[in-house]
Amino acid sequence: MVKFCVVGGGIAGLVAAHNLSLNPQANVVLLEATNRFGGWIQTKTRANSSKYEEGPRTMRVAGQNGERCLSLIDDIAISSQLKPVTRTHPSAKKRFIAQNGELMAMPTSLKSFLTHPKFLKWSKALLKERWLTTCRVNPAQDETVYNFFNRRFGKEIAELVSDPLCRGISASDCRSLSVQSMFPTLQNYELDYGSVSKGVRKDDPGKYFATESALNERANEERWSMLSFSEGMEQLPQALLNVLIDKENVEVYDNAAVHRIRVKEPNVSVEYNDQTIYCDHVISALPTHVLSEVIEHNELSEELACIDYVDVALVSIEFKDVKLEMEGFGCLIPSSEDPAVLGITFDSCIFPEFSTTEYPSTRLSVMLGGQWFREHFGDIRTCDQDVIIKKSLAAVKQYLKISDVPSNLEVSLLEKCIPHYTVGHRYRVDKFNRIITDERLKLTLVGAGYLGAGVADCITKAIDATEPLHHKVNDAHFSIW
Repeated sequence: MVKFCVVGGGIAGLVAAHNLSLNPQANVVLLEATNRFGGWIQTKTRANSSKYEEGPRTMRVAGQNGERCLSLIDDIAISSQLKPVTRTHPSAKKRFIAQNGELMAMPTSLKSFLTHPKFLKWSKALLKERWLTTCRVNPAQDETVYNFFNRRFGKEIAELVSDPLCRGISASDCRSLSVQSMFPTLQNYELDYGSVSKGVRKDDPGKYFATESALNERANEERWSMLSFSEGMEQLPQALLNVLIDKENVEVYDNAAVHRIRVKEPNVSVEYNDQTIYCDHVISALPTHVLSEVIEHNELSEELACIDYVDVALVSIEFKDVKLEMEGFGCLIPSSEDPAVLGITFDSCIFPEFSTTEYPSTRLSVMLGGQWFREHFGDIRTCDQDVIIKKSLAAVKQYLKISDVPSNLEVSLLEKCIPHYTVGHRYRVDKFNRIITDERLKLTLVGAGYLGAGVADCITKAIDATEPLHHKVNDAHFSIW
């Protein structure tokens, strides 16, 4: 048998271990440093039975990534626990952006665009972009998200769209983020069609679920946009963990803090606590800054340490007997409005079934800090939570007109929770892979620190990265015979 050691029990590590365990000739060891699996995906339940997410609250199911995630959900037998949100649901159709202290609905359909107050101004920008073929970039070059949007659509759209969008996705500044790593599809539209708008028109968003399966057919028919589970997002990693624990060719260990990884033959090994695992291959699902401290390879360690992460404060708020006057997924706050507040999600609109049945309520989550955390709140380990609470309640009052005292409120401080893909990030990831290939290191990298920080990205990238390792298993198996 070929022995694999998967280090890190977040969603990427769990998926990597699961994919490898499908081969009966593979022996898989999964190590997690803490006493729980799932990484940043964590669902909490209050005393009144309402639920809130400390990490991702949904998983998007568009495109091939979504199709493959649904296949995984089917494989681990939790499709009956799905809580899908269709494209016609208000939380899928309506999103808001703050401007001058008020919320402005963003167009999400042709009809909403045609009736939008900024229709004429934005139409001119889109028409200009359609024929702006002289500014095509070299595919080998990278640029910031802000520069890309400003170059293609103008300053207003760059500041009103790309700025809050990047704050909502990565809690980072679009003026430092890489368009090649954050929005490769938009850059490819420009390179392939000469225009983003032309690329959008020629792309076929209807072909979301090509695989013929009952779950994909249902997703097609009902036009799913995103989903969660009956017990919240943490049900996904928990189901994966349960499947792994039941497998004879898998060993799972928690409270197993790794302090050294060797990936050069003949000493491929992982040391944790006072144990050493000798294996044929290591799959790291550790954050890059953690891996850089434990891997025994100077060049890789130095490069991995160059990837920054941002800190986020998440304030989950419940208001008793308060009705939110608007429906939608939530609102994003541009840095020009308030750099400290990233956005607010309307949790009770997205999943009303997660609210308490004891009384009518509104549930919200306010995201704060990100790349601006230290400037406004100081060190995340010593910051004053009262300042964070006051800032979040002020944002709710300002933009949602709710000034009631919350019936429940929880603050979660998420240190280094989102990787910051700066310009040139993809080149750095390519360099990791070149080093691994050229030196024949027994190492595979998975997780949010590389290419794609969303739940669906982490799942599909973990499958893609571990799929070639099945050939290693099969070759070793057949060589015995």
